[in-house]
Amino acid sequence: MVSLENSVIKMKKIILIVFIFCTAVGFSQDEVLQVQPSIMVLPYTGSGENALAKYEEKQEWKSIIATINKALQDRGFTPKDLQETINQVKKNKGINSLKGISFNIEEELLSQSRPDILIKAQINFHTEGAGNSVQIILNAIQLSNRGVLATLPQVSSPHFRTDDYGYIVKRLLNDENVIEEFITDLNRGLGETVAKGLAITIVIQSPNDSLFKLDDEVTDDYDTVSDLIIDWVKKKAFKNQFKMGRSDSQSLIFDEVRIPLRDEYGNNYSINDFEKSLRKAIRRIIAKKDGKGARFSTIVQEGTIKIILP
Repeated sequence: MVSLENSVIKMKKIILIVFIFCTAVGFSQDEVLQVQPSIMVLPYTGSGENALAKYEEKQEWKSIIATINKALQDRGFTPKDLQETINQVKKNKGINSLKGISFNIEEELLSQSRPDILIKAQINFHTEGAGNSVQIILNAIQLSNRGVLATLPQVSSPHFRTDDYGYIVKRLLNDENVIEEFITDLNRGLGETVAKGLAITIVIQSPNDSLFKLDDEVTDDYDTVSDLIIDWVKKKAFKNQFKMGRSDSQSLIFDEVRIPLRDEYGNNYSINDFEKSLRKAIRRIIAKKDGKGARFSTIVQEGTIKIILP
């Protein structure tokens, strides 16, 4: 009887250990998936020429971007397809070519693909005799605040007697662990984002014709609309991290507010989730004046929440 009881106890312990292990593994995997950022590589030239037009026309540019994408893929990232994004922008704009365009193509591409990180790849070509060389500078930009996460200073390949620029760039990135060092810096920057939260900007404006002014007193303690918004942001900012900018009767600017990457339930949390909560909070605040909480326009773009009071 005692032996049977001991067996049951041992079995319960084994089941408990397996459950804990599986739960830990599952959580760890979810955590990795939740913080994995979306990424896009865009080509640039040092001379200011339209590199995207060159990308569409010249195979060497496509080959270089494909090689950089493959290097990122091999290290756990999933870059967005640049050509597909260009095709979608051209379709939306009703154009067949990127030559002579009057709009900001970078902004259109980012608006269409909405990556978390932009890899700016400045590319230069050099020919010497029968050999070809490529120079590359990489900058990883976090689009929520345009901050630099990682930089690969200018590196140059030797001159190779080949027109296979993908091969040249592959050799360049792999020599002396160049790409590994860049990815290490990028992951370090992403790790800091996980620890400190994602940096966003908040701009709240009250035009001359607005019914609600930021310095309107709306409580019995003479708290203004600005006071209450600041108090709300102070409570909701991740780890209380925020920096104030300009504040007057017509504008309230937070240069930086940190928001978490996940909510209290472990779900992904984005700037749009924060905007939703902020919008509701401001409606409740202005309702203290008119009793209704009038609607107002909100814009969320490239890490900035912009609110215009009615």
